Amino acid sequence: MYKITATAPDYYIEVTPEALSLSAYNVASTPLRIRFWANDGENRNPYSAWLTLQVRSGESVLYTYRPSVAVTGYEYTWPSSQYAEADNILVVCHSNSARTVEVGRKTVSLVCENPIVFPRPETAWSSSLTFKNGEVIMLDDTVYMWCSRVAGNTSVNPKTYIANGTLPRVWAAYQNWPLLCTQMFLAQFAKIGSAVFMGDYMLSQYGKNSGGSTITDYRQFDPSKLGKAGCPFTPRVYVDWKTGKVYMDLAEVAGTIKAEDGTIGGFEIHDGYIGVAGNLTSYGFGLLKEFIKFSTSDGIWSGIGTNVLGMGQSAVARFEDYRTEHLDKIAMIVGSTGAQGFARDIAVNITGGYVSGFALKPEIVSTSKTLDRSVNVVCTINESAITITLPKMKQYDDGHLIRFKRLGGGDVNIKVGVNQPLEYDQGNIMDSNASVKLLSADGDAFDLVFIWGIKRSGYSSDEGRWIQFKHPRDW
Repeated sequence: MYKITATAPDYYIEVTPEALSLSAYNVASTPLRIRFWANDGENRNPYSAWLTLQVRSGESVLYTYRPSVAVTGYEYTWPSSQYAEADNILVVCHSNSARTVEVGRKTVSLVCENPIVFPRPETAWSSSLTFKNGEVIMLDDTVYMWCSRVAGNTSVNPKTYIANGTLPRVWAAYQNWPLLCTQMFLAQFAKIGSAVFMGDYMLSQYGKNSGGSTITDYRQFDPSKLGKAGCPFTPRVYVDWKTGKVYMDLAEVAGTIKAEDGTIGGFEIHDGYIGVAGNLTSYGFGLLKEFIKFSTSDGIWSGIGTNVLGMGQSAVARFEDYRTEHLDKIAMIVGSTGAQGFARDIAVNITGGYVSGFALKPEIVSTSKTLDRSVNVVCTINESAITITLPKMKQYDDGHLIRFKRLGGGDVNIKVGVNQPLEYDQGNIMDSNASVKLLSADGDAFDLVFIWGIKRSGYSSDEGRWIQFKHPRDW
């Protein structure tokens, strides 16, 4: 706050901010707010005065504003397209409308941000181009930089403009050294090739804007917006020399990587494991020295390793799904197909031990139908005759088993597919694509096993055979 006069009452000019900040492109961070106050020793009250506001360059006046009435305050919005050479604003307070009695003044400095040097992509100067503060272009082996906070250009090339001594000085010339050798180089900003050194950061001149498009305007780099929605420029590579953080869009690393914290693909890195806490009970993904596992709080647990059960028990694989859902749930899918010639498809090879809790997929049949290859137990409950067609088998179905049991009062005919005959009773062969009554009495039961390698002599088109294993009965 600035005191106007020492006589009672005291008058003050209040300006906010005390110094007006401008970007390198002449944009003010906030309006300039002016208030006039009178202080009688006990109270501070608004004071009506006759304002004169001047935008100046040194002592030279570029713009003057005088309202036609007395005011207690004024808010001045800085025009970004004007007064590029201005460095201060003068606020004068008068006590009369003729503005002959001055009772106080205050000067507001303009604090201007330094521009970021940016090479223009054009190889030649043209009067049709528009230059921003800090943009440079090469002309006759000399580098010329536009030095005005207001974007623009001149009617003649920068070399001629400088040679003529034209004002204002919007161009600056710099020697283009083909070779520069030095023992020490200190700079707040530098551009070497495609690498830009800017304060605490080194970054690539190439990056992406908020929409994901590739751009090269590294002047939009704002460290406070990195990783956030709407970030105007995310470099393909950047290094924060202050914190040690390194970011790369695409990295190929050869050699040793040692990481004890941070994230990888969204998973936390810890000393000794990646993902959730290094135990069996934590939910989520976990990669440990002993095992890898996935689990959820609603009943899924899957993992493989040296032991996925914990103390007192041992298992190298575990797949469980205890969720309550109205759909078919499969804890594990194992399959092998494609073996040719004498090779065989082996889905699971058990080299020892028993299978605990083993179960086969059953199906209750009451009408004629074709069985799905996933069915292994059939119980018939029909009261009239029906026909059950066996599924078409492939080479990888070698050894496929189907168990049959008649529980109803109706006969059951078994039909086979093309080129896959059925051998039943005492060596009888039922040709392919035919049917035979095999469940003719209540309680009858038998097994059918498909054998790929058996073919009838002279039947080159045979594709394996169904073999009946009868269950004897004493009724």
